[in-house]
Amino acid sequence: SSPQTVLHRMDEELLVFLRVFQSASRNFAQRQLKQFRREPFFHWVSWSPSLADAVEKELGMRRDSFWAERIGDGRYAGGGEGNSAIAHADGKQSRVPSSDDSRGNAEGGT
Repeated sequence: SSPQTVLHRMDEELLVFLRVFQSASRNFAQRQLKQFRREPFFHWVSWSPSLADAVEKELGMRRDSFWAERIGDGRYAGGGEGNSAIAHADGKQSRVPSSDDSRGNAEGGT
């Protein structure tokens, strides 16, 4: 077999794998949706840009409230905006994301 024949066969095998994987992934997602739709805990809504903005605002307020509740109980150590941290039992600290934090990483990374 020439190297080109081997590469061609590998390309074909990769395409077959990708088709099978794509189908399995799609089937798995459909089963998840079917299960989630049966759960009374979930409330399905139609998406719109205004809904997305409202959800983002609500989640930001809940996050702010979550951290505000912990300021007085010793689990919150640190001060100003963007420089806050949670004191963990093992002595480590994690940065507390602010509601306008675009990084979305509570550990202070990129």
